[in-house]
Amino acid sequence: MTNNFNFIFKCKEYGVDQKDTTTHEEHIILSNKEKGKDILLDRDYNVIGVQDKITESDILYYSKLMRLKLLPYPFDNYSLLDIMNLSKRFIICGNDMIINGIKVSSLDNDYDKIIRFILYLNRTIQDVFHKELDNKTSVSIFEYLKIHINSFNSTHKGNDIKDILEKLLTLLNMDNSEILDRLESEYDIPYDTLSNILEECSQSKLKLSSTN
Repeated sequence: MTNNFNFIFKCKEYGVDQKDTTTHEEHIILSNKEKGKDILLDRDYNVIGVQDKITESDILYYSKLMRLKLLPYPFDNYSLLDIMNLSKRFIICGNDMIINGIKVSSLDNDYDKIIRFILYLNRTIQDVFHKELDNKTSVSIFEYLKIHINSFNSTHKGNDIKDILEKLLTLLNMDNSEILDRLESEYDIPYDTLSNILEECSQSKLKLSSTN
């Protein structure tokens, strides 16, 4: 797990020497000696917790916390982990958007706004973790996101928002390794419509269900 670019990037981002890290099964603890804080990463290199000293019980606590669905409508079916992992499925390059490793030929305005807001929420989550590292916040991450989501709700009305969010969540059905294969060549990224991308993910979900 530590022989990975994402691991190296997180160490640099949080000011941690690579030798000041420990692996606990599918988690990595980064220890910032200067600030006396531990940063917990999951197997996808998401930061899921920051505190003075992280123990085995803390790993279990944060792992469960990140999967809880405590956000307000229309994100009530989303966990913090969903937002962090889903945000990795979107890449914005100028006027182009790449979704699940495929460049979208055209994107509905409502989808565009919601995707950009998901990316914004992810940046907000990361901002909270950095503030916790610097002892600059005591606000619950859920309360912090609630403020931003309620603000979003006040300017974006309509039942279709909930439907769009549910459809975008299916993007996580596609295995991440397959998406990375598509992104290997920046000059050969396939084009397709968002509806076809979502249909592909829906079919992946059906296949997963049939094997259970």
